Amino acid sequence: MSNGTSPKLLVISYACAPGKGSEWGTGWNFVRELARTQDVYLITHEDNRTDIESYLPTLIDRDRIHVRYVKLPPIFAWMRQSAYALLNIHYYFWQKAAAREAIQWHADERFEIVQHVSYTRWWMPSAGAALVPHGAKFIFGTVVGGDLMPPKFRRGVNLRALWGEWLRWLARETWRRDPALKRCIRAASIVLCGTQSTYDAVMSFKPQRAILISSGNMSDESILAPARAARTQHLESVAGSSSRTFRVVGVGGISYYRGIDLVLRAIARTGIPNIEYVHACDGPDRPRLEKLARDLGISDRVRFLGDAPHAQNVRTLATADVYAHCVLRDSMGTTPEAMALGIPVLTLDINTPGLMVDETSGHKVPVTDDTEPEQVVDELARTLRLWHADPDLRSRLGAGGQSRCHQFSHQGRGEQWRAFHRLAIGTESSLALPDAIVNPQDVARSA
Repeated sequence: MSNGTSPKLLVISYACAPGKGSEWGTGWNFVRELARTQDVYLITHEDNRTDIESYLPTLIDRDRIHVRYVKLPPIFAWMRQSAYALLNIHYYFWQKAAAREAIQWHADERFEIVQHVSYTRWWMPSAGAALVPHGAKFIFGTVVGGDLMPPKFRRGVNLRALWGEWLRWLARETWRRDPALKRCIRAASIVLCGTQSTYDAVMSFKPQRAILISSGNMSDESILAPARAARTQHLESVAGSSSRTFRVVGVGGISYYRGIDLVLRAIARTGIPNIEYVHACDGPDRPRLEKLARDLGISDRVRFLGDAPHAQNVRTLATADVYAHCVLRDSMGTTPEAMALGIPVLTLDINTPGLMVDETSGHKVPVTDDTEPEQVVDELARTLRLWHADPDLRSRLGAGGQSRCHQFSHQGRGEQWRAFHRLAIGTESSLALPDAIVNPQDVARSA
């Protein structure tokens, strides 16, 4: 061990930058949390240099974060900002360059663990595997990605959306046949799989060990603290009101696969006179959804707020009675933030939200390849009517989410990652974590 307690860690994170969401936030939050207790060595893309180096001086743990930046020759640079297929090519060759850098750095530092964090896709190989022949243990993930909309939910989407789904399928099915991916997965001591479909796909490569664990991460306290204050203020303002609005809130880019149309149709079907839907964020599918709201006769009860900073969106979420996140491809949205704020979550039992939410914190509508959209709309409407009529049930579900959400916090995730590191290097023969951190049913799926 490098310091007596923690293995020497190298992180591969193509996207990694403070103050951002999505893949960039995933990478940076991992580095930031682990650096609280140990040195972290990071290889990331050159494009992240400005964000990282302008932020590092503000951190008390800055001396524990060591960064090397890798970029491809200028002839490849334009691909990074181009179409999906070209971005994949850029990412693939960047991993090759990062592997060369990792081997050189390893010669000086002798890393014990290398972990791939971002991009989180399982179906393309990682530079991390290159250190296994040199004596390092490799953890691949948490990885997800490549999911498609369930077949019957693709009906009615426009041709551009269908083209996007096809390209997504083609990319996944092409790259998964790369022999380097097979070597990568088999080289990993642990593959952390963030969705059931990822787990099933990874298991087909016969990994040493695969573990199914939800991949969602919560915002930090700089965002949650103002949102908690906003929620307290909101609840005080509506306390005792008999005519208060029953507010359903959604957060996330408005795209065809977000399932917002299912929520709008369910709201129209509830028959609840004081219900409203508020959506934070914007996107290309907004005009279609605004027309749908008019056609359903609920346009006066639907508000699209447009784009805003993430912190503001979380404060909007704080005014919700229900958080609806019915995305049909993998996306956690602000599910962990909703749970932390004590808001019941209404979602679908697929992908990341299906692993995050349980019966104590919300309701998951089952979805399979045979599920009809109308079945989902009916179940969403039934649940909204039930929750509208029973404020005590909403309170219990909100409290359940608050009890469960620690495992998605930075601290909770850090506890998990450190345990996986101990498992990979053999200082622990099995995971021994509290139920609130890693669900026993997930760990039991290891192979």
